[in-house]
Amino acid sequence: LAALVHLAETTRLLKSSGHRCVLIMAGDFNSLADELVYGTTDDFWQCAEVAAVQPPLRRPPAEMPIVNPPVPSLACRSGDDGGVLNLLCETADEGVLRHASGSAEVSCSRAGSSMVIDFVFVGTVACEDGVVTKPLVIAAAEDYTRAAEENFGIYNAIMQWGSDHLPVGAEISAAQSAGMKSKQWCQCL
Repeated sequence: LAALVHLAETTRLLKSSGHRCVLIMAGDFNSLADELVYGTTDDFWQCAEVAAVQPPLRRPPAEMPIVNPPVPSLACRSGDDGGVLNLLCETADEGVLRHASGSAEVSCSRAGSSMVIDFVFVGTVACEDGVVTKPLVIAAAEDYTRAAEENFGIYNAIMQWGSDHLPVGAEISAAQSAGMKSKQWCQCL
């Protein structure tokens, strides 16, 4: 939340000075995508993404407190089938930073289970043409499978990638007509 508040304040200043920019927020969010939307409420536990994690996540005992969705909201889903994850950022064009690294091919970014907790989000400020993003699948399918193993996944990931996190990334191209040079960015963890 603090990072989004800071980002909104900074972009508000840029916008009021007539500047435009591409916003990239990326890294280890230490939560599944739907946890950013629902906290650990019943809605979270009913999500297909949560049910698909292997080894299965264990629901806390009933007497344990749940984590409600953040207030104000940090994220939402848009589109069909649960839709694209968006971080809410009031000063960004369209009010959101879109999940740019999401790909069905990326099944694990945190070794030891089949969960993705690392993300690249992209948005713009004062750019009519916006940006085009494409997930960048850096690891091979077998790397994700080996890293997701319950017993030796962390070892496998460290030996292959030097970390217990597998890389995620996105290609990001800004429109030339927005006064920006076309660029490709890759964020790896």
